[in-house]
Amino acid sequence: MKLSLKYTMGLVLLACSLLPVYVAGQLILNQQSQSSLEQKEIKLANSTIGIEQTVFDKVNLIASLTQWYSQDRSLIKAGGNIFFSSVVWDKMDSFNSLADSVSATYILDRYWKPIYDSKGSLYHFEKSQLLEDLKQPLLTYKQGKLFHTEFTEPELVDDASAGIAFVAPILPYRLIEGSSYTPQGYLVVLMGYDRLESKVTPFLYENESVEFNHVPHSGLERTSVERTNAENTASETKLVSIGNDLFSAPLRLSIKHNVSDSARLLEMQQSEAVFVKILFATLAIAIVCALLLSRLFSQQLNLLTESVGSYSSNKLPNHKLEEHRFTEFFTLSSLLGKMWARIQHQLSELTVRNEQLISANYQIAESNNKLENFNIQLEKTVEEKTSSLAYSLAREESHKHRILKIVQFASMRKSVEYRLIPELVNVQLVSILPNCCMQFSFSDKPESSKALLDSKALLGSKVLLDSKVLVDSKGATIGYFVSKEFDRLSEEDVLIFDLYQKQLAGWIELENITRVNMQTGCYNRKAFNEDFEFSKRCVVNNRDTLSLFIIDINGLKNTNDVYGHEVGDQLIQCSVEVIRNRLDSMSNLYRLGGDEFGILTLSGHGQDLQSAGSLVQCLYADQEGQVIEAKAGISIPVRFSIGSSCSESTDLDNLFAVADEDMYKQKRHYYQSLLSTDK
Repeated sequence: MKLSLKYTMGLVLLACSLLPVYVAGQLILNQQSQSSLEQKEIKLANSTIGIEQTVFDKVNLIASLTQWYSQDRSLIKAGGNIFFSSVVWDKMDSFNSLADSVSATYILDRYWKPIYDSKGSLYHFEKSQLLEDLKQPLLTYKQGKLFHTEFTEPELVDDASAGIAFVAPILPYRLIEGSSYTPQGYLVVLMGYDRLESKVTPFLYENESVEFNHVPHSGLERTSVERTNAENTASETKLVSIGNDLFSAPLRLSIKHNVSDSARLLEMQQSEAVFVKILFATLAIAIVCALLLSRLFSQQLNLLTESVGSYSSNKLPNHKLEEHRFTEFFTLSSLLGKMWARIQHQLSELTVRNEQLISANYQIAESNNKLENFNIQLEKTVEEKTSSLAYSLAREESHKHRILKIVQFASMRKSVEYRLIPELVNVQLVSILPNCCMQFSFSDKPESSKALLDSKALLGSKVLLDSKVLVDSKGATIGYFVSKEFDRLSEEDVLIFDLYQKQLAGWIELENITRVNMQTGCYNRKAFNEDFEFSKRCVVNNRDTLSLFIIDINGLKNTNDVYGHEVGDQLIQCSVEVIRNRLDSMSNLYRLGGDEFGILTLSGHGQDLQSAGSLVQCLYADQEGQVIEAKAGISIPVRFSIGSSCSESTDLDNLFAVADEDMYKQKRHYYQSLLSTDK
């Protein structure tokens, strides 16, 4: 059975167009599905972390406000003096405006009789079981600590059926550690679970909910997950413990997160549907292109067949020679026309010019040789075109493979610690640019990096390294690429490198935003925790030296109370500038809290390091003479207390505790010196 060249060529073109599209589509679809599942798990973990952090923040805020308001002396006078009633109402309104998670507030006298309430009912509270439960921990109240328990009586508040009750004793004096007091009254704050649930709503998807329950102190922390496949839902219950110095015992809550898998998978399903549509559209375009090419080849073959058939019938073809679109077909048809004309001329003269038969045969043989040479040249041309096409396809395949590696590396970055980003980037550079020796560093002095020095040694002692700057969206420098082979990069390598730089710059810029305190420009508490853990590992693995400094601004609270928070912010900023001007490149400044800052200094093994005591003395000297203008004629001095610790003399696990204790010691000494000066 003979095959048709037209249909065979059409099938080959169709197969060559469909097969790559199908294989690439399957690979990309599988990768997209895996990435979508990973993103779903990450979003669920972020939701859980956000819920827990919100609960921590709200509980600690209410505890702090409850303790602070309980120390207000106007509340002590409110029980026996009716003229203080308006003051108490104003205090309770202020408390409710600051603590938006509070459902109701009560003030009791020293005999546990309710005298004031906000958003509650004195009648029901006086007859409630909760009041009897609050009378039990008398020792906790005498120590000035907050007591917490669960209330389940909905008539105590207007908008909650259950929640957590916080009780703070109203004491006549400021607390002194280890002393015992007789409460002059009690401040009771009720936080309903409904209020708490409304605060975590931003972390929930549609059809998701969260439930809270107070857990007595009998059991271990645990996390459990329950799933119901029929409804495509799941519930995750986690027991969290909220410790606070104001509490007599940690507050333990059971958080049940009812998860909707259908809502979280909806985004993945939508993206997959769009990709499938694109894949089918690509397949359709490939089929149309294959059919058009097949039709074009068939038309040219038909023209050539028509030419051969016409010459065989001893007549000229009906089409013009210019209708051949391909050079080879045009040349072949032209040669056939010349051959036919020559044959006609020879036949017409055959009878009268037999003597020229040898010459005619020689000319025919010569024409055949030319045709053979042409065919040989044609084959060489086809081989060269085929080789060029194969090289182009191989180059495109390599380009696609490296782009896929960049996409795969993007999923690895979510779990990488900030300080380990250069190590990951160097691994990625080796994979996507195997022909270029390149290193990445955060440092503005790349030649000082140990990894880069090692790389330089491998390249030879006479190698001159060149660097390229990595900038963020605002043009700020965030890193450096170092290599001796930038000028050797091919055009494809340059495109791959530019694409990777843009992706890396966006990732590092986002990480930097999450690590910076916007008010002061210092690193935040998140950056401190990450860098502290990283530095401790460097001490253990590389025998580096780590110094920790805890700094607390003196008089900030009094400045805020007397002159306002704007002046307090000026005091904070001036203190930051004084500290920052003293630090070198091996030290980083972090804002740990409102008026609390930290400094981490990490030096390599064998490097000269300024002693902790020397730095503390320099900072104390720098603050002398530093003042801010509160208002005309009034200046506030810039003063702060510093505590320090070093890994050479202190265990790593106790570094923070030692520095914090030293800071408080210096702070007490400062205030004692002020008292002695006033006397």
